[in-house]
Amino acid sequence: IEPDRILLRTERFRPTGKTVENAPEIGEIYPNTFDVRSFSVRNLPQRWAPWDMAKLIGDMFADKLRMPCPVSTNLCLDFPDAESEGQRASRKFMRTTSLADSKSAKMLPQLKDQSAEWKFVKDELRQGRKLVQAFYSVTSFSPKGKGDANERVLKSVYRAAGWDLLDDRYLQIQGLLAAMPMTMANGLSYDLKNMKRMRTVLTTTAASLMPLQGEYLGGANPHLMLIGRRGQPFFWSPFENTAGNHNVAVFGKSGSGKSVALQELCSSMVGAGAKVVVIDDGRSFEHSAKLQGGAFVEFTMSSGFCINPFSMIDPVLAETDEDYLMDCFAMLKSIVNQMARHIDKLDDTERGLIDGAIN
Repeated sequence: IEPDRILLRTERFRPTGKTVENAPEIGEIYPNTFDVRSFSVRNLPQRWAPWDMAKLIGDMFADKLRMPCPVSTNLCLDFPDAESEGQRASRKFMRTTSLADSKSAKMLPQLKDQSAEWKFVKDELRQGRKLVQAFYSVTSFSPKGKGDANERVLKSVYRAAGWDLLDDRYLQIQGLLAAMPMTMANGLSYDLKNMKRMRTVLTTTAASLMPLQGEYLGGANPHLMLIGRRGQPFFWSPFENTAGNHNVAVFGKSGSGKSVALQELCSSMVGAGAKVVVIDDGRSFEHSAKLQGGAFVEFTMSSGFCINPFSMIDPVLAETDEDYLMDCFAMLKSIVNQMARHIDKLDDTERGLIDGAIN
């Protein structure tokens, strides 16, 4: 334990999850030392809403304002006696109001703001709100050697949102305990009160400060894993839509990774047991298909492939179902028409000859 951080060392040699001769394989796992730093809040923005908490998990567009490491955001609440807190709020309101109306208010202009704030608190208490003791802390977990750089980025993210983080120098254990469950009832609340680290806020303010915002969690079908802009892993699948219409369009500039994303999706679908057929116009899937044991079929004059559209028709069904037979005729005529003239349209004579040949 150091004044401004805690170094957590883990076991370097751990099971890798594999077995060798019916025994678990032991390997070296890095990093095995983590730099844990805790921060508390010195100043809060003047106005804040619950949906603004999304700003504190990273910026949607600025790459430099995103969390560089795992971060634990904690809001610890303690509910004191409501009656005593109400009386305390009344005393504060009377005191600040009397000082704001005195001559000394000229020397202390913030007294009017404090008086207006306690008046607002008193009105809120009259409407059924309550006062609570809150402690907001942020704990970062960095590999050893990257703590300073990650600390600067973390403070920049909060500073961009109007918050001011303070280093918990010589108080790192409290910050780490605040990130663990069930610690407030086991003495942490008492320690935070004695060290004057908790601030009095309304329940509505505490609700606005709750770290409940996050990124999209994805779907239940693990077909394609993606990473959100702010670091949230999630699964995506074109078959999530239970109502049908599983068409997907992928667009982007050259070299942006369109083919890579589609190859990863196809690999995931094959792993899930699906049969994947890709019509590739640029040979992007050639190596991927061969690596996965698939067949890369190239239609050239020398390849020797012969595709017979008549083999797609079920003769038994065609004899019993006239609608199916008419659909088959329309499909065959369309194919032959396209083969005969793939640019210009057929005239009536040519169309009649094709109809007679197929019928």
